[in-house]
Amino acid sequence: MIHKKHVLSAAIAAALVTACGGDYDNSGGGTAYTPPPATGAGVTGAAYLGPISGGTATLFNVGTDGSNSGAAIETVTTDANGFKFTNSITGPARICVDGGTYLDEATNASQTNTVQLCALVGAAATQVFVTPMSGFVDAIVRAQLKLKTAPTAADFTAALGAANDLIKGAYNVSTPLNAVKPSFDKADATAHPDQYKVGAVLGAYSQLLKDYLARCGGDRHEVLKALLRDIGDKVFDGKTIDATGAATTVTYTCNGAISYGGRVFHCDKRHGSVAMADAIIAKMQAG
Repeated sequence: MIHKKHVLSAAIAAALVTACGGDYDNSGGGTAYTPPPATGAGVTGAAYLGPISGGTATLFNVGTDGSNSGAAIETVTTDANGFKFTNSITGPARICVDGGTYLDEATNASQTNTVQLCALVGAAATQVFVTPMSGFVDAIVRAQLKLKTAPTAADFTAALGAANDLIKGAYNVSTPLNAVKPSFDKADATAHPDQYKVGAVLGAYSQLLKDYLARCGGDRHEVLKALLRDIGDKVFDGKTIDATGAATTVTYTCNGAISYGGRVFHCDKRHGSVAMADAIIAKMQAG
């Protein structure tokens, strides 16, 4: 148990020493190597900061390079129950959710979502859950496949598997994040531990966003956009990589000014990364 706590604390603490703004580009082709999702029962799921309602959920085919292959297959609006597409997923696909509102745990108020969250799947799926953590997996795959001149289907599968393993390990869950429906019920700490852990992490991220907004103003989701950019090199370290593999320093906006990774929040660690790690661990232990 102590080892698991330390793994989680280290992962979250490392994540919070950096930030950078901006959603990533959904455009691109890539080589499609599976047929389009076929009309059928339809994939269902939901997007979470808290449950996001009124957002735009978009389903894409995905090519071997990890980018979207062609135009969107379908777009629907999320509601209190999540989303439901008329198309099913039969191969590599991505679901992205933009906009909408959600009840924020830390403020107990409705907040407008300004960050694009995505989930990437490599094979047939009937349910997909979109969270910041599924977004980290997606961001890693995108960035890592850009390093290859002509990625193959095998490259895509390997990159997705490695990204899933990395993020599962960071959050101490056993199930790929796109398949985990967050739970906020204490009973699930025992009955469905992966679901409860993801719910707990979402609650802690809610506190992070509140803390960031109090210190920096502007867009409350700026720090989350940052982390989605930062993880492309598979490390939360204030840096990311470009298509050549060269390291670039991530930036973020605080009080209207551009700052750089490693100085996030302009505050000491106790009020930043360590406090965040403690909040997540305490929430899980409260079970």
